[in-house]
Amino acid sequence: MASVDISAISKTFGGTLVLDRASLSVASGTLLAILGASGSGKTTLLRLIAGFERADAGSITIDGVEVTGHSVHVPPERRRIGYLAQEGALFPHLSVAANIAFGLGHGNHTARVAELLDMVGLPAGFAKRSPHQLSGGEQQRVALARALATSPRLVLLDEPFSALDAARRQDVRQTVAAALKQARATAILVTHDQAEALSMGDQVAVLRNGVIVQHAAPAALYHRPADAGLARFVGEAVLIDGIADGMQATCVLGTLDLAAPMRGPVHLMIRPEQIDLVPQGMTGSTPARVGAAQYFGHDALIELHLADPAAPPVYARVFSHRLPPRDAKRGLVVAGPVTGFPKVTVVR
Repeated sequence: MASVDISAISKTFGGTLVLDRASLSVASGTLLAILGASGSGKTTLLRLIAGFERADAGSITIDGVEVTGHSVHVPPERRRIGYLAQEGALFPHLSVAANIAFGLGHGNHTARVAELLDMVGLPAGFAKRSPHQLSGGEQQRVALARALATSPRLVLLDEPFSALDAARRQDVRQTVAAALKQARATAILVTHDQAEALSMGDQVAVLRNGVIVQHAAPAALYHRPADAGLARFVGEAVLIDGIADGMQATCVLGTLDLAAPMRGPVHLMIRPEQIDLVPQGMTGSTPARVGAAQYFGHDALIELHLADPAAPPVYARVFSHRLPPRDAKRGLVVAGPVTGFPKVTVVR
């Protein structure tokens, strides 16, 4: 296990600033998910930590030892880092066992290979197979076993599940998370998938245009995003205008409790699952008409039209077996406190 501290790291490619004084800390034995859209700089940051690229400014320390800094660049092979790429990058001409043992040097590594295969949820018999005989998910598990073979103090995962279909992705995610815990490794995962970051990370850092805009526990990031743009990026968000007065705000959905005191014009962020559908006319509810629904199997996202024709539609998430018919009349009640943003902070 190793702690990682990244301080004011900057990197430019061809005159384009890719990372702008990014700073992060990763506690020993934890998994940090770095979430960002394509082109946000997340893979560049991972490559700087690995030592594959040199930073223009800033520093990186691992367990208190500077590996990147002014006049300091420890080469990748001396950083004791495991790296899992998007496609796994197994050697096609080597067996599974030879791929896993590639970095272990000469000797008999049968026991270590069997231990690692078990750790990533594969039978020992897979050791003799070739990479082309494995599914995509199995190849990623073997690649993880290879990354863990030398007992690295830090494991970097560069969108390792992006090439997998949805059915396999969740299973491989769980296997990878369990293997990292068993290996007691510190890990940094970069991804563009919000669900992946929130479900796997002990902490999540959001990288936007080369800048870390928020670093928090998954629940705090989801329920208390730093700005309205981030609220939309992390998940579905209903954003409506309101007037805040201390710990409450008034809007088209009534008087709502705020997560933090504010005053004046605000945008209120409500997650769709906070909006409960109740019988029309229930005390304290806002009347609405059910519109179109997006059906996802386990649940559905419903468009709801308020009585005020000038009000924008709002959205509620419900279990699919409770999906009301279109044009049904319902009342809306907002459960729990909501987050407010001063209007000037909205990111378009």
